[in-house]
Amino acid sequence: MGSQRPSRACLPVGAAWLGLLAPEDVVVWENPKTLLAELERKLAGDDASQAFVAANRLALELYRAGELEAAEKVCRQEIALARSHDALNEDIPVLLLGLQAAINLIRIHGYAGDFALALEGLEQLERLADGRPAELFDLSISSTVVQGTSYGARQLRSFARNNCVVETSKILYRRGVVDLSVSECGRLYSKWPSVVRSGPFHACEVLCIYAASTTHAPDRAEAAAPSLVSIARLHQLVNGALAEGYLAYRAAGLQLFEQRADSGLGVGLGQARYLAVLGDVLHRCAESASANICFGTAHHIASQLDPNLADNMTRRWKSYCHDDELTSTLLRAPKIDAQCLLSLVDLLTVTFELGYEQREFRGTASQAR
Repeated sequence: MGSQRPSRACLPVGAAWLGLLAPEDVVVWENPKTLLAELERKLAGDDASQAFVAANRLALELYRAGELEAAEKVCRQEIALARSHDALNEDIPVLLLGLQAAINLIRIHGYAGDFALALEGLEQLERLADGRPAELFDLSISSTVVQGTSYGARQLRSFARNNCVVETSKILYRRGVVDLSVSECGRLYSKWPSVVRSGPFHACEVLCIYAASTTHAPDRAEAAAPSLVSIARLHQLVNGALAEGYLAYRAAGLQLFEQRADSGLGVGLGQARYLAVLGDVLHRCAESASANICFGTAHHIASQLDPNLADNMTRRWKSYCHDDELTSTLLRAPKIDAQCLLSLVDLLTVTFELGYEQREFRGTASQAR
């Protein structure tokens, strides 16, 4: 074991290196050529549900490419088509497709656009979760639909609730509005206390990051999910909780390393992000052997699902470890061409303007985030 003591200056306060670590559904990276062909096929096909799925992914890729206006246009076209189709029959599967587009708009404005518009959208999303009528970016959902006892109505409320928790937490956290983050996440935790056991865990994690209140600490809550407990303890180290001394700090990091297989975060990107942050902490404790194992495992997982995230991990890893034989090489995944994405917006516009009167909404295809 090393004896180097990490300085407080190099320990970021209030945030893990990769942001919120709570597990969530992710969009797996695809080769640009394959992805573009798949999007074009779905947008031009006769299954309206698949066209919505493709449109959601197109909006995401446009946002990532910095084409925010085009991303918003795609979302609003989805909402318009869902509203047109649902004018008479209040079809919950179609409403869910339109609602996903509205949530995407909340993200676009919450992360990089009109903050006030995002907050208004979050308020409407919470109304839906409570079983009240709401209107999100011209998508109206009536009390008749949202207050129903059918499986579809319950699915609609659950979908709204989970996204309300996740997006409120992520948007306020990314915006850096600490007081509002603490008050809103605390309110949502109190309103839906089951989030500490069954998730989404984002609101509890934000409270942990800011050490808002011991009553919100997941490791003190009865029956807290193991993954939330692991995340909470890691954030305590990231925050530089050195009150008990450096030896206790290092011992806590090594304990998380020994327990990493039991973190409750599975084997996907959630585990990869957790391990990368833990590796970062362990390098700061001069526990390089354990840290390199964490980074190596994290990179192996991420390289198969998100090569851009894997490269981000590699750069961070190399800032600590300068042995090229130990660290991974950069994958440098090809980037998607913004002009190709914009041409798909034109295809979507033509397809959606023609409408889907003669085409089918086949079930509730999973919505791309």
